[in-house]
Amino acid sequence: MRFRSGLATGLTFACLLVASATGARAADAAPAWLLAVTRQPSTTEVADSTSLVLLDENIVTIGTNGRRVTRQRQVIRILKREGREAAIARIHFAAKADKISDFRAWLIPAEGETRSFGRKDVVEIATAPEALYADTRAAVINAAAEADAGGVFGWEGTLDERSTLGQGFQWLQTTTPVAVARVIVRVPKDWRLDGRVRGLASIAPQVEGDSYAWELRDLPAFSEEPYGPGATSAAINLVYDIRPPRSASGMRTFDSWADVVTYAGELHDRPAQPDPSIEARARELCSEAATPWDKIRVLSTYAQKLRYISIAMNLGTGGGFRPNPATDVLRCGYGDCKDKTTLLRALLASQGVKAWPVLCFSGDPTAASDGWPSPLQFNHVFTAIELGDMAVPDATFVVEHPGIGRVLLFDPTDPHCRIGDFPAYNQGASVLICSPGTTELSPVPIAPPEKNHLRRRAKVAIEPGGGARLGVFEAFTGAAAAEIRDAYEHESKLNEAFERQLQGVHPGAVLNRVELKGLDTEDRITLRTGFGAPRYSRPIRDQLLVFMPIVRLKESSGPLPAGPRKHPILLPSMSLDESTEFLLPDGYRVSELGAPLVLEREFGRYELSLTQGEKNIIVRRVSTMHGGVHPAARYEEIRSFVESARKAEATPIVLERVATP
Repeated sequence: MRFRSGLATGLTFACLLVASATGARAADAAPAWLLAVTRQPSTTEVADSTSLVLLDENIVTIGTNGRRVTRQRQVIRILKREGREAAIARIHFAAKADKISDFRAWLIPAEGETRSFGRKDVVEIATAPEALYADTRAAVINAAAEADAGGVFGWEGTLDERSTLGQGFQWLQTTTPVAVARVIVRVPKDWRLDGRVRGLASIAPQVEGDSYAWELRDLPAFSEEPYGPGATSAAINLVYDIRPPRSASGMRTFDSWADVVTYAGELHDRPAQPDPSIEARARELCSEAATPWDKIRVLSTYAQKLRYISIAMNLGTGGGFRPNPATDVLRCGYGDCKDKTTLLRALLASQGVKAWPVLCFSGDPTAASDGWPSPLQFNHVFTAIELGDMAVPDATFVVEHPGIGRVLLFDPTDPHCRIGDFPAYNQGASVLICSPGTTELSPVPIAPPEKNHLRRRAKVAIEPGGGARLGVFEAFTGAAAAEIRDAYEHESKLNEAFERQLQGVHPGAVLNRVELKGLDTEDRITLRTGFGAPRYSRPIRDQLLVFMPIVRLKESSGPLPAGPRKHPILLPSMSLDESTEFLLPDGYRVSELGAPLVLEREFGRYELSLTQGEKNIIVRRVSTMHGGVHPAARYEEIRSFVESARKAEATPIVLERVATP
């Protein structure tokens, strides 16, 4: 599901490096407003940034007819040659509903004449290339090929768009430092505006008549932190609600989450009504289902296996939120998240089971907040299935709703999470269950660590020359199993994919065996591998063999940087039980063995033990991490925990050659 709000624009950057316009242009002086910006002294801290936004200005004029006209201006100084890619102007629009005018740009080099860009330099590109059908477009002026360090790129353009929602969203902070970020919203006479800046202390607008203005200066670049939220929830932004008088009711406004639920019901409920074709397919699918739970499981799995194709049409009139009728989705055999949810609701309804759409921001559990009732906070839809007093095999993702009782949360879009499970990247998220009685957001449960479990048993035969022969057995459940399904989705390419992964850790490794079971049929997935690693240990002067106590099958992440920390820490919920037996080669004995380690904290536990035998070493590693959101103030405690474990695992085992008589 894609929306035209600022929430989705960050996803299009990679699509914008199109070829720049060619052909000679006559030199043209930059306009006075642009020159005035370039002459203003800047005190913005740029650190190692390659570019600096001198001005990011949006002036929004709201019309009584539902039109919204935004004049955009942006000025970027290129600080380093690597910053040339910032010299791109872009305006996002819906092809059938919006109009762009006065789109121009200027490139002022450090030396030489100013270069102007106009209508003939504009290229239109798709911003959702993965979508089968999409109205989303971007008009682009690309001056990156001509820009260089010391130059300034400025542009302006006007977007006239139709909007049925009386709300707005605007980024103020980006991944580049911003000297001046300014948003001005003008409403008709007798209308008012409620707005607030998120990510900073309360900032009141400057109000003059029917004009509301926010201006921020010297904003640092937003940078993501390890285990931290993304820009969607953590970067500074402005949200506002347009409040027309009661007589002007054409624009949809929201005073509460109940209002958003009503709006979602108007969009989602009618398309989810079953017809004879839906009823026939449900009867066919459930022909061997013995219990109500069996019916839910069969129908949910069917919707989940339906091909996912993004569809983003009629965005200017709310199409980004409106699903296609379930009958059309069934006939076509594909759909996006809202379509798959709608089809599942219709199938369940035909069997007497109620289900409701759930609005979610996918990929960042901290993105949606209670303080702003708005459908613009969400980019994804999944399903809440009413259970009543029905027993289910696993109640991890069953929640109690004040209006409808027990419901099971299920995402038919994620192809790797079975019914009863839920995508790890959305656990803990605040979501809106669009059913009677909903007045606030609900948290998605976080699975206990033991549900997302990896059990590993390995045997490593160390060879005198530094090589090793390894056999590894792994069993995955929960989110760990979903990750394996995602990584090895095409089982026919399993050997190729695993060998490529293995080479990143053990150069020259020779894969002898890889066997994956349960990929399609079981909640538990097992993986057996056998391989030879010619450089597993490091020989020293033909007397010592040095190797790590932990068997790695893929590259691990780097160390966590020291503070300070700005944003919360998002920890995964997971557990590990690992035992590795190292068989010593003849003629060698243990010279150095790392120390055991036990770490116990509120958020997790870690234990590493090393036991020496006459001809072997047993290394056992057991860890538990409790998922959740932790305040930034706890970062050093969490970092110390993670880095202590990492240090212990990086302490090598040393074998020495036994002197022969």
